[in-house]
Amino acid sequence: MNRQTAISAMTLQVYRITSTGERVDLAQRTITLTTPADVEIDSTWPPCRCPRCPPPIPPDPLRW
Repeated sequence: MNRQTAISAMTLQVYRITSTGERVDLAQRTITLTTPADVEIDSTWPPCRCPRCPPPIPPDPLRW
C-alpha cells in the first residue's frame, strides 16, 4: 500500500475489568475517514453506578 492509497483508521475497543483483574472484551470497532459519522464520540461520561459513589444529583430545572 502506498501513501496515496493509505486510509487513516482508528480502532476503538470497549472492555471491562473483572474483580480478579481479567479483561473482558465487549466491543471493537474500526473507524476510517471514509465513515467518520458511524460512531458519535463525545467527552460526556455516564454517572458512576458503583456502590462507593453517591447517586447522581438531578439537574436544577431553574438553572441553565
